[in-house]
Amino acid sequence: RVFCLSRGLGDVYKRQDFTLQAFSEVAPVPTKYPEYFGTADGEIRFEASGFFRVARREGVDWIVDPLGRAFLALGTDHCNYNVHWCEKLGYAPYHKNNVEKYGSEEGWAAQATERLRAWNFNTLGANNSPGTRYQGLAHTLFAAMGSAFAAQEDICPQVHWTGFPNVFSAAWEQFCDYRAEQDCAPNRDDPWLLGYFIDNELEWYGKIGREWGLFVEAFKKPAGHTAKAAVVDFLRERYGSIEEFNRHWRPAAGSWEALAALTEAPEPTDEGAEEARIDFVRLCAERYFAVTTAAIRKHDPNHMILGNRFAGDAPPIWDIAGKY
Repeated sequence: RVFCLSRGLGDVYKRQDFTLQAFSEVAPVPTKYPEYFGTADGEIRFEASGFFRVARREGVDWIVDPLGRAFLALGTDHCNYNVHWCEKLGYAPYHKNNVEKYGSEEGWAAQATERLRAWNFNTLGANNSPGTRYQGLAHTLFAAMGSAFAAQEDICPQVHWTGFPNVFSAAWEQFCDYRAEQDCAPNRDDPWLLGYFIDNELEWYGKIGREWGLFVEAFKKPAGHTAKAAVVDFLRERYGSIEEFNRHWRPAAGSWEALAALTEAPEPTDEGAEEARIDFVRLCAERYFAVTTAAIRKHDPNHMILGNRFAGDAPPIWDIAGKY
């Protein structure tokens, strides 16, 4: 059994219990989407595929719209009727003003999209309201796989932000496949969908705000936790023996089992050990991007994967993200 999390209002995740058998029994509901008529540069033409894609011409990569026209995506985030919640006030001021001024999401969305088109935007960025879609602007969607799984099983816990999922969990692959079947498969025929963001601002730096933060977070887990087992196995494979490990780290550990029992990360004593901490983060990234992108492409082969929205920057994992 695995625990899946469905997004509710206000991005609050609700815990739902499913069996793995039920995952394969969920069939996407066919949806008829409006015909695409968005704006793009009509002079640079490619073969029309019916969906947004990327193509190269004379060494230049272009986004191509469903009609085969070169497309420069100009969008703004948070074109959303409901944002943003203020903890101190206990409500979202923008949403409150929208209700008072427009009375409904439909009325607000008509005005918001009209303004964006007049200002020459052609795309709805992250966190857009459903009511703004199919009114002349391409849109993006979140798969939100990592943040949803981190709410249940994490390497970095969700305390005040998104956390980071336990990508070494036995349930990680099944969960991502389920999320893609639920959230991506129904959108596979949508010509207005620019693509998916896998996640929004995961805590790639852990709680310490450093590039090796996930290494530190994994060591906080108890012995037997799959993330702790992964980091200890990583070090065992790198150094071969506990004696060799002790030459590069402090404090010394009497055995690999003793290392697994630590709840504070050991400190490197040389440059090679410092690099090892980053390499473990890269291992997390490899596992994260390989599984999430495979799940999305399995259930929706038609749309682009826009990668992650990073909070300002990311550890040195860009090459891994780009590979997938």
